[in-house]
Amino acid sequence: MSNQKYSEELKAHILAELESGASAGSLARKYEPSEATIRIWMRQVAEAKLKESESTEDDAARIRRLERRNAQLEQENAFFKKAAAWFASDSVTGTGGTRRTN
Repeated sequence: MSNQKYSEELKAHILAELESGASAGSLARKYEPSEATIRIWMRQVAEAKLKESESTEDDAARIRRLERRNAQLEQENAFFKKAAAWFASDSVTGTGGTRRTN
């Protein structure tokens, strides 16, 4: 049965039993896939988990970078609001404190 395809349900069931402490050899005898096949499935799951954690780390770094940029932009926005308010009040009163007439 070298090229036999196993259902995803069977693979998931075997992998769940592995996680609960069963050995690959005992599961091979119980369910028919070879021990080597079961170990390949274990490696594939481990590699998928590693890729997932790497992408999560990349996402986390990107989120931190974007949060820093957002904080910087909020500070700049607050500064420009204050500057705009100052210029608006200066244009109304003029430099001598009296109202300008156009």
